[in-house]
Amino acid sequence: MLEAEIGENGSVSVEGHAVGHLKGFKFVADSSEGVKDAKALNAAAAKALSAEIEKRADRLGASPNSDIVLGNDGTMRWLGEAVAKLAKGDTPFKASCNHVS
Repeated sequence: MLEAEIGENGSVSVEGHAVGHLKGFKFVADSSEGVKDAKALNAAAAKALSAEIEKRADRLGASPNSDIVLGNDGTMRWLGEAVAKLAKGDTPFKASCNHVS
């Protein structure tokens, strides 16, 4: 089984091969062109990312208000990373889940 690691800065590597970065709750994959086992590396990373995202969600829920900032553009940042975006909808108070790009 391949071992994945997530660094404090959000870097994601599998068996020493950099595969991407975790920014907030979004994984941004590095280009895997030319990597022999890119599919296996990404699968191992996905397993580690699942656990890390769950930990981050728990930490976000327990964070003090001072760790969360709502920008004028509707972007919610937690510890400097974009994690959500408020947007106008058809129905007030109806929640929807949109990924932050």
